[in-house]
Amino acid sequence: MRGRSPALALAVLAAACSRPPALEPRGDDPPPAPGASAEVDALRALGYLAVAEAEADPSLVGAIVHDPTAVAPGYNLYATRVRCAATLIDNQGVEWRRWQVPDCRGWDHVELLADGDLIAAVIERPRPGLRTGAPARSLVRLTWDGAVRWRVPLAAHHDAIGLPDETLVALVNRERLFPPLNARVPVLDDELALLEADGRVRETSSLGELLLANQLGFRLQRVRPESRARRATIDLLHANALELLAAPPSGQEAPVYAAGQLLVTLRHQDSLVVVDPRARRLVWAWGQGILSGPHDGTQLADGRFLVFDNGLGRGRSRVLELDPVRREIVWEYPGAGGLAFFTRSHGAAQRLANGNTLIVSSDEAHAFEVTRDGRLVWEFWGPLAEGQTRRATLNRMRRYPPALIERWLGDGGGGPPAQITR
Repeated sequence: MRGRSPALALAVLAAACSRPPALEPRGDDPPPAPGASAEVDALRALGYLAVAEAEADPSLVGAIVHDPTAVAPGYNLYATRVRCAATLIDNQGVEWRRWQVPDCRGWDHVELLADGDLIAAVIERPRPGLRTGAPARSLVRLTWDGAVRWRVPLAAHHDAIGLPDETLVALVNRERLFPPLNARVPVLDDELALLEADGRVRETSSLGELLLANQLGFRLQRVRPESRARRATIDLLHANALELLAAPPSGQEAPVYAAGQLLVTLRHQDSLVVVDPRARRLVWAWGQGILSGPHDGTQLADGRFLVFDNGLGRGRSRVLELDPVRREIVWEYPGAGGLAFFTRSHGAAQRLANGNTLIVSSDEAHAFEVTRDGRLVWEFWGPLAEGQTRRATLNRMRRYPPALIERWLGDGGGGPPAQITR
């Protein structure tokens, strides 16, 4: 396993030691997370890295195919936070598309929609025309050819997905007071925003309210307040991934699989949860005491869930496959062997069509594909940040089937390289 760098250790120590006494929890605060420590609290409070801490090895650049016979075919879409760009490459590392928008300070995860459009949560750079008091973030939809279809001022973050009826769901932040948790310090709540295809917000619902009112006995862990813009805020949930659940194969009926429900990953609650956004209720929850700062929960074709467990309290990350009905872990990487990795922030995992798993260790700017038995068959090392000798961190990476991408490439014509800038 790669060791924690001195810079990160110092940052953790500084964050743990510099917390103002006024922000310490009160007696009526929720209980701390199982196994919580000052170090884990400090790691959670640190911002997301834009550039990897380690100097890049110049011999490790781009894609490396270790076993062409075992790699899942497709095209890989990834975004780098600091470069404000999304890039589509094949398994040999050849670039086929790049999307960018002007006046951007950073990108979160990006997603291709069913029609080939790209949706991205953008951290804004100050620009003319951004109205006073507007969020410092926006949600942007670009065409396959890179034109901006719309750009909506919205406190969107981490993830947005398309639904079968062409509406969208995005994670949106909103500050609010939750007196049952803390009557003095506002919570940075996560909301589910339902948007029309043209970007208009139809409605929002609060995940914080939904979890507080749950009937399952799920208890919110205490999250220590942190200073944001010289004021205290509690980042209670830190939701980071959305997945619309599909019906599993026949014979696996359970409440967790009801149509229209969403799987949501909650980093600061160490949990995967399934919510019914129409009924505004919690259906299922798992992970407290097992996960530590998780990201990117997804549903597999057989109904199981896959999740990237950052392992903040362990200093090593892993990927878990879970049977949500039996609440059992059925697969883990790395197991007895395998490639050790650790990312404090972000992180992603995708089960591929051939049964392999694509894993992203975000802070290391490293993506790799492993077989079911843990054999490394493909890897990718991210590009350098502009003007630096360190890599730009990766948010996630998703592999799309060849037929899907080649259909869109055929519609637009042309081969690599195709840089799209608008």
